[in-house]
Amino acid sequence: MVQRAQAGRRVAFGAWLAHWLQERRRKRVAAAAGVPGAPSNLQWVDIGGSLDVTWDMTGVHGESGCSVEVKDLDLGGSFQEVGTVGPGVSTFEWGTGSANYQCRVRAYNAAGYSGYSNTVTIHLT
Repeated sequence: MVQRAQAGRRVAFGAWLAHWLQERRRKRVAAAAGVPGAPSNLQWVDIGGSLDVTWDMTGVHGESGCSVEVKDLDLGGSFQEVGTVGPGVSTFEWGTGSANYQCRVRAYNAAGYSGYSNTVTIHLT
């Protein structure tokens, strides 16, 4: 009985170790690839109470996703992340109120963040 329990623990540890090594290899490969390029051509459309932003992913490779940041020009302050999207996605819909905003996007992966896209100023009424 004791031998079975020890064997079970060895199997569980072996599975955990294999998973850990696989994740470590994956992160090394991503880091070796470097940070992704920056998204470009950021644009926005007011779709009736929501903000739809789109950007171009040409030249962006190896990203894990993109981070969308917004700055409220009426309240001041700094840019705040309002959401993220997965790899290959180049659009984000964000429900807003009436305000003036600036928006920017950057790609990311395990190696870090890209530079920012162009910044667009948004005037919602």
